[in-house]
Amino acid sequence: MSEHDKNSNKNAKHEHGKHDHDKKENIQPQAETQADPVETPEMKIAALEVAIKDEKDKYLRMLAEVENRRKRMEREREEFVKYNTIDLISSVLPVLDNMERGLAAAILVKEAGPLKDGIEMTIKQFKDIIAKLGAKEIETVGVYNPHQHHVMQKEYREDKAEGEIIEVYQKGYMLDDKLIREASVKVASKEKPESEIKQ
Repeated sequence: MSEHDKNSNKNAKHEHGKHDHDKKENIQPQAETQADPVETPEMKIAALEVAIKDEKDKYLRMLAEVENRRKRMEREREEFVKYNTIDLISSVLPVLDNMERGLAAAILVKEAGPLKDGIEMTIKQFKDIIAKLGAKEIETVGVYNPHQHHVMQKEYREDKAEGEIIEVYQKGYMLDDKLIREASVKVASKEKPESEIKQ
């Protein structure tokens, strides 16, 4: 092969390689040729509305949590005050009981007029204080309530209903729905004592 032919072959190979390289450079990945979608004003507004709604929901949840915490603290405070009030009233009641017993004894003594008046005035003051604290005396009329009355004694009575209160030994008190002290009572019974049955 002559020198001329060798050069011709080299040139042909060089041109062929260059052509292949140009073809490779012109081939672009398909993903790169696709343009990103354009965000329209409507899409921006929709995204903004979603963000605003999320922030509003967070704010409302936070407000609800704060309100629930406030109510819980208020309930706890009220319970604390109520129980302290019950303790205070409970400490006063024995004094009031003694005053009422003293009044009952003074009534039987004719010469105890001034003493009786003084005791009555003191009892009234005690009851006014208890009332201002919110305590109420438990009613002791009719059939006894096992949740408010403590039955100390039963007495056979044909003229009374079963369980009807016929005597009060000690007054009871309530503070709203809380029991401070049960009322101690005697109630009627339709059941005759064994001693009477045997006779």
